[in-house]
Amino acid sequence: MAEWLAKPKATKEDLTPYFRNLKTLADTLVEDRLPRIILTLNQELSQKFFQAVKKRYGNITSSNVEKAAMEAIKKWTESI
Repeated sequence: MAEWLAKPKATKEDLTPYFRNLKTLADTLVEDRLPRIILTLNQELSQKFFQAVKKRYGNITSSNVEKAAMEAIKKWTESI
């Protein structure tokens, strides 16, 4: 386990069989290592974003906000 903690891009395959068999724990151990982005939006931009989320997905939920943000990031990075 100590060796796994030093890996910057750890996957489930890097876990020992014991932890790999504990699916929820394995998912948590891998997902906790993923990068996070925290943004502070001004009122105007946040209103536009939430309106776009509602228009695209029908309602504003945390999963829809995450989908929209991921879609925007993918589109932007592919256009560069």
